[in-house]
Amino acid sequence: MGDCFKCKKELERIDKFSSENLESMFGIRIPSSMSEDDRLCGDCVRDLLENAT
Repeated sequence: MGDCFKCKKELERIDKFSSENLESMFGIRIPSSMSEDDRLCGDCVRDLLENAT
């Protein structure tokens, strides 16, 4: 299925977010070190959102 880009945890099908989706959903800029097809698990997404505000 794939692993989280950040923590390398194996992703569930529903627990995967692309950086592109996050940018449109939350209006936050994902660092360009994460390419568009990188997947983030829910935990890393939460961390990212908390640090972005």
